Amino acid sequence: MAAYKLISGDSHIVEPPDMYTSRIASTYRDRAPRIERRQTPSGQDYDAWFIDGMQVGTLGAVIQAGQRFEDPSAIDFLGLWEDVRPAAYEPDPMLQELEDDGVWGACLQPSQGLFWYRIPDSGLLSAICTVYNDWIVEFCQADPARLKAIGTINIDDVDEACAELERCAKLGMVG
Repeated sequence: MAAYKLISGDSHIVEPPDMYTSRIASTYRDRAPRIERRQTPSGQDYDAWFIDGMQVGTLGAVIQAGQRFEDPSAIDFLGLWEDVRPAAYEPDPMLQELEDDGVWGACLQPSQGLFWYRIPDSGLLSAICTVYNDWIVEFCQADPARLKAIGTINIDDVDEACAELERCAKLGMVG
């Protein structure tokens, strides 16, 4: 590795399909973000995110990194969980990919989680943010010097947002 440390300031993880449903408070479990397999009218399977029974995004929309450079015609917003690289949701493969790319560390942000801010139920949004923050901190424990978390915070209630921001800082997040 070079004498300097190359750091990615905008790396994204892909949230695992059961991350929210397995961790969220029981009062929100039935409404939590989840991935469900669907099929297009032509029969193509795809995985989509659902909240409250409504489709809010497709998995393929967040797993297209690199396609726009290699072959823009290959961009397909319909993807399957099996198509997601393990480095997108597991820390050890991510660290190996960083090493392979000559990148020392990464500031990690959500992918689909960036779209949760349109959820009108503030309590649900806060619960989702807490789940993500706890999960990403655990993810970064694989190598806290090289993996840095960016948290998610619901700002609908300023006092609540400040409390979650302080909790995120205590957990070691960098933003």
